Formats: sequence, C-alpha cells, structure tokens
Amino acid sequence: MDQDRFKEVTRNMRGHVASLDIIRAVAVTWVIIHNFESPPEMEGIYEGVLGRLFSVGAAMGWVGVQLFFVLSGFLITGSLVDAKGKQNAMRNFYARRVLRIFPIFYVTLFVLLVLVPVIVGTPSWLTLSVDNQVWYWLYLSNWVEPLMRMGGPGMAHLWTLAVEEQFYLLWPLCVLFIDRTRLVWVCLLLILSAFLFRAAVTLGILDLPLLSAYVFTIARWDALAIGGLLAIAIRNPIWFNRLDSNAEKILLVGGAYILVVLFVTHDLTPTGDLISVVTQTVAAILSAYLIYRSITPGWMGRVFSGGGVFVFVRRVGLYSYAMYLFHRPLQYAWHSSYRLEASGDFALGIQLYNILVVFSLSFILAAISWQVIEQPLLKLKSYFRYSGDAPEEKIN
Repeated sequence: MDQDRFKEVTRNMRGHVASLDIIRAVAVTWVIIHNFESPPEMEGIYEGVLGRLFSVGAAMGWVGVQLFFVLSGFLITGSLVDAKGKQNAMRNFYARRVLRIFPIFYVTLFVLLVLVPVIVGTPSWLTLSVDNQVWYWLYLSNWVEPLMRMGGPGMAHLWTLAVEEQFYLLWPLCVLFIDRTRLVWVCLLLILSAFLFRAAVTLGILDLPLLSAYVFTIARWDALAIGGLLAIAIRNPIWFNRLDSNAEKILLVGGAYILVVLFVTHDLTPTGDLISVVTQTVAAILSAYLIYRSITPGWMGRVFSGGGVFVFVRRVGLYSYAMYLFHRPLQYAWHSSYRLEASGDFALGIQLYNILVVFSLSFILAAISWQVIEQPLLKLKSYFRYSGDAPEEKIN
C-alpha cells in the first residue's frame, strides 16, 4: 500500500479548490453550449467535419450536469464525513447550505417571476414559468415538469437544483448516523435503484413520461452517490489504494464504452433506450475519475493549478453557480431580441458568436452577484464552522 501517496492526498484535501474550479468551469461551459444546441431546429445546420464535431460535442453537454452532480456529491459527502461526531454538525450543514444556495437562487426567481412581468411585461419564453411559479419556489419543478409541462424554456434548467436540494434533505442523516461501511452500501443501493428506475421508465414498465428518467430525483441520485463513494474512498487508506490502483482501468473501460456508443449511434443521448440508461451511469463514473485525478498527485492537478489562461478558467469555476442560474434566461432574452440567425456557410461561426455573447453576459452578471450577494453572505459561514472550513466549501 502506498501510504505516502494516501497521506499526501489526505493532507492536501483542502488545497484542491483550484482544480475543482477548473472542473466547474468545464461543466458550466459545456452546459451553456449544449443548451444553445438543444432546439431541434439546430440539428444538421452545420456543414463539414468541424460542424459535425461541434454538433456531437454540444449534444453531449448534458454530461456537464452529470459532472456537477458528481462533484456536488463528492464535496458535500466529504464535508459531512469530516464533520461526523462534531457538535452541531447537522445544524451547521443546513445553515451553510442555505447561505450558499438560497440567496442568489431566490433573488433570481424574484427578478424573473416578479419584477420582469411587472416592469416590462412577461416575455413568451417566461409565461408558463410565471403561471406555475410555485413549483420553482418549492424546488419541485423536476417532479412536476414531466407530468404537467408547466415550465417555460427560460427556466427549464432549474430542475437540476431541485434534484440536489431534495437529495440533501435526507443525505446528511445517512452520512452522520450510519457508519462508513454501511454508507457505502447505501451509495451502491442508490446507484442501483436509479439505474433500475431509468430502465423501468425506458421499457414502459412504469407508466411515466420518458422525461422522468432524466429529471426525477430518483433517476439522477446515482451521480450524487458516485460522488459520495469517491469522497468516502479517498478517506480510507485501503479503499484509496484499491481505487488508485484501478483508476486507469475504470478510465479504459468507461472510455471504450463511450467510443463504441459514439461509433455505433453517432450520438450520446441520456434518454430513449437502454444504452442511454447505462450511459448516464458511465458518464457519472468517468466524471468521478476526472475529479479523482484532479485532486491526486499527477500532471492534471499541476496543470489545473497553473497560471495563464487557467486563472480565468478558475474564475469561471468560482462563478459557475450563478452563471448556471443566469445563462438560460439570458439565452432566451438574447434569442428573442438580438440573436443572429445561424444559417448558411457561416452558421457555425454565427452560433459561436451567440454563445460567446451569452457566456460573457452570464460571467459579468455572475461576477457582480459574487461581489454583491454571494461573497458577503458566505462570510457568515464562519458562524457555522464544523471542520476547519475547507477552502472548497466557500464555493459549494
């Protein structure tokens, strides 16, 4: 067993915020590109090899959400494991979670669902969301949308936050009151149940819309549990050693699966058939691999911690939560007012311009949000300290 490697990782557990910010930046950028390319009318408009590669890569952007889920499961489970046995661990967890997630989320809802309709009128892309806004305020949109089609496209992305907050209502109870060995079995049960649920919906065994296999909490908690498994494994020397010695095998098998699916189907979809059922879980496992390699000694961690362009990329990661919240409304506002129509020989260039504009606007607003709302409130976390206040927790 490589005790020195294990000790180095555990000793530096709180020093990997730079690498994790890079992962956040990749995830949010991929999601923004994906959401620009998701409308059916975008299919097949690009010509040439570059256009085709861009279309395939953008269509795979749902993996960015999976990456967010795994990273969230990793960080939250890790902080809870470290806090186990400490005074007021449960209270502190929920207080810190509220400070990080709720303020900017509810400010965004207030602006979009209350202020915009009053000041300028309700745009068409926001009408359904305004009419059914109670589900957003209660973090329940992911359950209602597949059954009622109650949301407008400008707020369709908020289902991911509903999944996370529902999961974290009960997950602290599991982590804080179950020993680690049993907690591993709970994680495995969650992974299996999500897989079986998606399969049952896909095969028609459960009479539910196919979208439920993508947005229901039970359909996505395998990614959160995989992140939790990673957090548990790197804190146990025996499990860490097994993971470290088999990590490249995981990459080889998972990567081979993805390549075969792309070769056969020319796409990587998260729903629709049994292949997609497997693909969601494989994407989560590969996301865990990426996170693992970014926090363990090696070239990836060194590169991610470097200067130059990575300074800006890490800043994108720091602002990623607000950028995720803002990008979809900005996309539809830009689409309805100023967007250049992507068509003809320059379709790809025009669409890249549209994406760059929305990305930039999201970044600017997120930077303002960080300075005015998020960072001042996050300082209040010092009143709810339970495990040394790991650096990455300030942005989680």
